[in-house]
This record gives sequence, structure tokens and C-alpha cells, in this order.
Amino acid sequence: APLLPDPRAAAVGGLLLCGLVSRAYGVPNGLMVAVFASGASAGLGFAGGIEAARKEIQKPPPSVPDPDSCCTLPSWASSPTAGHCWSEPQGDLFRVRSATYLEDRVKKPSQTALASLAGVDLFLTDTPEPHIARHPEAFVCRKRRRGGRGGGFTFCLNFCMPWGNFVVYWTAPGSVSGDDADSPGDPSRNVLRKFLAGDDAYRDARLKLIPRVVEGNWLVRRAVGSGANAAKLSEALRLAYFSGPDYFEVVADIVGSAVARRILSVVRSGTSSLVLDLALVVEGVDEAELPERVLGAARLHRVDPALAVALGVMPE
Repeated sequence: APLLPDPRAAAVGGLLLCGLVSRAYGVPNGLMVAVFASGASAGLGFAGGIEAARKEIQKPPPSVPDPDSCCTLPSWASSPTAGHCWSEPQGDLFRVRSATYLEDRVKKPSQTALASLAGVDLFLTDTPEPHIARHPEAFVCRKRRRGGRGGGFTFCLNFCMPWGNFVVYWTAPGSVSGDDADSPGDPSRNVLRKFLAGDDAYRDARLKLIPRVVEGNWLVRRAVGSGANAAKLSEALRLAYFSGPDYFEVVADIVGSAVARRILSVVRSGTSSLVLDLALVVEGVDEAELPERVLGAARLHRVDPALAVALGVMPE
């Protein structure tokens, strides 16, 4: 019979295995803990618990998501319990490379994020969708059907898990996505435009994740840090990229990662008390690309895996 999620095993076993495996494979320890801590908080557990989660999903949810939202996970403002929801943390909670970083290695609080958090989707499916932006039940297509409410360009971070998809969406004005002339006064906008136009190797070398534990086990807090330690996603997970006229999608494949499979064999999900911040940054490597600025940030509040929404089959 499938094992049920055990938060104690996730907190202790997950941390220890993250440290051992990440060192063996040369992967930043804090990044691995953050990725799988976020996975645990959203029920992104090991493959053996998929059937148990699927059975739970058939139970009626205790609350109804915001009907005006284009996403399956409610916002903090619309959640009656301030749990199983998302909110947007301030950009200055995350420390990024300063204008003088190449000289003194000093990081400073980021300016306001380039893009605004638009929502989060949590889908249950037998086959994770690697190009979620094209799915009619996901944010991008739903926003289009509602007349583009929320507007602008959408940046998607799509974690493909053994049992489904966990997706964060940010929206930005057209100027950020490259619809206007360069902005010499704001290097981060030009860095982002180069990232969007670059090839996969360039993107892999530039995209960074900054995790920050707001509430959670002290072991996870210590491993993840306080919002100053950035790590490249490609060093932990295989990434893929998709784009359309109004979106750009980054796919982080946890299922296909050898490191991820080892950790998923121990980390069983269920840390429902965890509140975690995640921020994306495109790395600046020379003076003209500094200071860095957070691309987008998200806060996950005690996400409950039992409330994930089943994802329909992708139409042909």
C-alpha cells in the first residue's frame, strides 16, 4: 500500500539526504533543500504517495477558490484561513548583486520585482505537462478567454513533478518583455530581454533561484538561508523553455533528475506548516548588467496537497 506523507521524515530525512546527495553531485545544498521544501509544502512528494494523494483529491474541498482568479490556488487575500494560498513578498527581502559587486562582492536588497505575481496553479495528473502555458485549463489560456484581464506578458515557472504540475506565474508590462527600446537606466530590464532572446545554454547559465523560509522547521531555515543565497536552477534540475506571443515558460524537470529521484525517495511531502518565499533572478555578469533585480517573487502559505485540482487531458 502507498505510504502516507510524513512531515517528520520530510524535515529530517530530506535535509540529511539533500546534504549528502548535493555534495556528491556538486549541487548547491541550499537550492536542493529549497526546491524540495517548496515541493513538500505543495504536496510534491515521492512517487509512492501518488495514489494516496489522488484519493484525497476526490474529497470536496473545504473552501472554494476565488471565482475571479485565473489560477487554481487562491490568493492570501481570498483565503479564509490564510493557508493553502499564495501572496507576493516585497523584492527588497532578497539580496542581489549590487552595482559594485564585481569589485567588493557586496549584495544589497533588490528593487521592486520586474514582474508582479499573478497566481499559482497546482495540478494533479498522471503525465506532468511540460508546456503548461498552452493547456486550456492553466493560467495563460484562461486569462486569454477572460479578455486578457491582468494583461501584459506572462512569465511561468513550471515544476514537473511525479504526480503533476506546480506552476508560478508573473505578469509584466510589454516594456519588460522587449516591446520597447533599451532602458539604459535600468540594466536589469536589458538583462531580462537578453535572457528571453538567448539560447538554452545562455538561459541555463543565467537563471537563479533565491529561496527564503518565512515559517518552518529550523533545519530547513538553516539550510535555505535568509534570502541572500542564490543558486542556478540548471545546477540542480534539467530545464526547458517554451514561448508564445504573450508568455515565456521555464520548465524545471524534477521527475527526470537523478538527484531529484534520490531525494524524492525519502522526502515524502506534507510540511503543511511551511511558508516559503521563492524569487527568480537573471544573473548579471559584468558592470553594464549590474545591479541585479528580482524578476519575480512568490510566497507559498501552508499549501495543502489534498486540494490540488485534477488536470484534464491536453486537447490534440
